Amino acid sequence: MTSTDYLTNTDNGFSFAAETEDSKRLGSDDTHPWKIMVVDDEKDIHQVTRMVLGDYYYLGRPVFIIDAYSSEQAIEVMQEHSDVALILLDVVMESDTAGLELVERIRNELGNSDVRIFIRTGQPGMFNQYQIAAQYSINDFKDKASLTVEKLFASITTLLREYSGLQEMRQQYVNLQKNIDQLKALASVFQETSLATLVLDDQYRIKAVNPAFEKVTGFSAKYSIGRRADFLKSNKNDETLLNAAWENLLDSGSWEGELWCATKFLNDINIRLSASVVKITDHHHREIAMQFSDITDIKAQERQLLERATRDPLTSLPNRNLFLDRLENAISLSERGGQSFALLFIDLDYFKSVNDKLGHKYGDQLLIEVAHRLSQCLRRSDTVARVGGDEFTAIVTNTINCTHIEIIARKINVAIAKPFDLGGKEVCIACSIGISRYPDDAQEIEDLLHTADLAMYHAKQKGRNTSSFFLPEMDGDAADESGKDADS
Repeated sequence: MTSTDYLTNTDNGFSFAAETEDSKRLGSDDTHPWKIMVVDDEKDIHQVTRMVLGDYYYLGRPVFIIDAYSSEQAIEVMQEHSDVALILLDVVMESDTAGLELVERIRNELGNSDVRIFIRTGQPGMFNQYQIAAQYSINDFKDKASLTVEKLFASITTLLREYSGLQEMRQQYVNLQKNIDQLKALASVFQETSLATLVLDDQYRIKAVNPAFEKVTGFSAKYSIGRRADFLKSNKNDETLLNAAWENLLDSGSWEGELWCATKFLNDINIRLSASVVKITDHHHREIAMQFSDITDIKAQERQLLERATRDPLTSLPNRNLFLDRLENAISLSERGGQSFALLFIDLDYFKSVNDKLGHKYGDQLLIEVAHRLSQCLRRSDTVARVGGDEFTAIVTNTINCTHIEIIARKINVAIAKPFDLGGKEVCIACSIGISRYPDDAQEIEDLLHTADLAMYHAKQKGRNTSSFFLPEMDGDAADESGKDADS
């Protein structure tokens, strides 16, 4: 067949591109052309092929022609361009079977099974086309004499469709392998992580748990899977906060915080929980992944540190720091609610004598007993604190009037004046109480402390074992304050 046969052997009224959607020109994408290699020892065949395919597009992509005039050149091209989509190949070149031998090398030596191979031969009677196509993994076989432009376009379009499908399937396989690898990694993490992990379905039934979950909660996978997660709910959780956390999780898709969790060991644990909503198919089908760790010991240590920072180590009463914080809160609450409260300064009378005579061991025991009696005299909403060696304070909230405060102060005087049994030794002491009222006597913390202190000095001077309300004239009183320290 001559080089002009492609042109002279066309059918009149050729309209292949209009008839087949795949070969319509969908818009140029010159950055990703289809690579087609022409392997033929006749230069005219190369020139005509370039002319015929010059305006050919498939799926919006043009073709890029690569020329090879021998089998060796073709192999070099394939080694350099592994993404050649189609080879237009002659059989008879440097030998009668050069084309077929090239196919074998491409398929076996190079291991390229994706490239489509289209044999165009000028000696159709030399080979059994069907046998050759099957034996050499050839994708199309035509003789040049009968190959019209329309047939050429039809074959090329079919073969590029095949190649495109193969590449898509290969990419899908690669993506699938990546997903499988990711799932394997996630499964490994799921099994080996020290965080307790569980997955809930859209009905809040447990779908999966990991070994850490079994270890932390005591509930086995066999027991847990298929059950609603309600059995993990602890009564220690605030129901309002729990519902708010759940709503936040469903609305925003994630939530993190601290909760209590029930266990098989009959002791609830404090957990740090991280939860995420995973949408599976649509908004109505979702799963919830949860991970948590047992922070019970950590929270206990935090409480111990807080106790040391805010509690008196001897009596376990609030120390000066916590007392000042409670006093500030009392002022804030009173400002918002328009209520009053009283601040009591309580100083023990004769404590120094007991401490010096019996020793610090008995002195400490006495302070513990005093703290216990003071706590019994006040309500749970009130605050009793130890702010010094033998000095205590009390914040009495929601006071009605002076009479109400005086009754409480008298109750304290009577309680402290009763004898104490310290390991078989009977000890008697008393206390002097100074009273300052908020907001009548002072509105600021420093002023409240100052006025209550002055009132306590006045109670000492009155003879001890009594109480005194602050009066304005006490602020300028230069009376001898040594009575506070005299223990006679």
